[in-house]
Amino acid sequence: MRTLLMVALAIGLAACGADPSSTKIADIDFADAGSVQAISQKLSPADRASFNRYVISRAVPIPGAEITRPDGTAPTTVREAIELAERRVAASKVEAQQREVRQVAQKKLFAEQEALEKKIAAIPFDATPEQLRQRVELEKQRGPLTERMRAAGVTIIE
Repeated sequence: MRTLLMVALAIGLAACGADPSSTKIADIDFADAGSVQAISQKLSPADRASFNRYVISRAVPIPGAEITRPDGTAPTTVREAIELAERRVAASKVEAQQREVRQVAQKKLFAEQEALEKKIAAIPFDATPEQLRQRVELEKQRGPLTERMRAAGVTIIE
């Protein structure tokens, strides 16, 4: 009896123990939500979130939205789909951080431009020769500032 119980337990564990991450993407019927959910539920919570992100990316009819390999081909296994989804999230975070750094730099340049324009505007046109020289020197700073703004990704309309 004990041997029979051990054999039944071993068979049960073997059936449950199949690694869902080794499932081939080509073998999944993505039109059947139940089969997708069955695979998803067998994954760890972190892997489940990444796999679900991959599944959603397949369903979104937006060019570039689907999570694929760099060459544009689909992953071959659930594990690869999870890894690609995790890389996409990491890349998105890096892009967001880079965008934030650019925005901060652009705000500083806009503030610098505003301060320069205020200094120039404060000098009257009927100013003394010294004030006019200061105005010319300040106006010379516009070109280099504009170039720094272009380099920082600011669109300059002239």
